[in-house]
Amino acid sequence: MRRAKGCIQCTLGYGTELASGALDFQLVKQTTQWRAPARYDEVLEASVRAGRLGNTSLSLLTKFRIADKADPIVTVETVYVLVDASLGKRALPDELRERLRRGAPDCVVDHAGTSVVNAPGNTGRIDSP
Repeated sequence: MRRAKGCIQCTLGYGTELASGALDFQLVKQTTQWRAPARYDEVLEASVRAGRLGNTSLSLLTKFRIADKADPIVTVETVYVLVDASLGKRALPDELRERLRRGAPDCVVDHAGTSVVNAPGNTGRIDSP
């Protein structure tokens, strides 16, 4: 989840603020629902999208699937609060809110090296074995 969160934050355009410590997302709650098992050698896919967008909080909804299968085996809801360097809550900026609503449907991160997705104009693609 940590790596997926980092990729999302960079895609949203707040990498500099997060790296400098000017802003951060603090985890408030994470709920995991297991629906089916995965085996040691199976490749998993994770899809992440924004859920509820509050004044200072947001939720990320993650679904894990066995690669090339339709049904999720695990679903996760993670709630974060945006804070500044003094750990005070900050309102979600309108630009961030819009980017979260829009998402990054063409962004593919393939850490397993198994993806054959190459969407036109996919500038967010990161491949690493």
